[in-house]
Amino acid sequence: IISCAFMTEIHHHSFELTFDHVMIMIGTFGLVTIGTFELDPNNPWMIRFHYLGVLFSFAIFLAFNIQQFRMPSEHPDKYTYSRIWYPILLDIISFIGFGLWYYVWYIGKKYQKEFVQVKNEYDAEYISKLSAYNLGAEGIYFVGAGLSLASWMIFYPYAYNEELNINQ
Repeated sequence: IISCAFMTEIHHHSFELTFDHVMIMIGTFGLVTIGTFELDPNNPWMIRFHYLGVLFSFAIFLAFNIQQFRMPSEHPDKYTYSRIWYPILLDIISFIGFGLWYYVWYIGKKYQKEFVQVKNEYDAEYISKLSAYNLGAEGIYFVGAGLSLASWMIFYPYAYNEELNINQ
């Protein structure tokens, strides 16, 4: 979808590759990488590439923030800086989800060391509860990432097309 947006811009207008274009492509690639390399605890390469995708997905937030900061700075007569609260709110929500995921991961690692490796026993109900918390935290993160990506694409024509930014 992003490639189509870029191709349309190249075809109809002069296209200028900016930093946030590169970041949105890296972030989108990160989302694809996360889905391609599932988090398999028995395969270290799957784990590495999954986490690389997570790292790349952070670029989505950076791209959307840059876009929203650029719009009022390049078109002060049309846009105000009040628009930056939306991407910042998405950042906060998503990174709370990421922090919760990391906390659940830490608790799971601690549980695995104390009970599974030492006592060779585990509580299936507790592990299921941690898995549910993990999925909820990932969901919070991905809702923010998805909204940031979709919002970047919705605002794309207004941020980069001079014809749409002419005062009426």
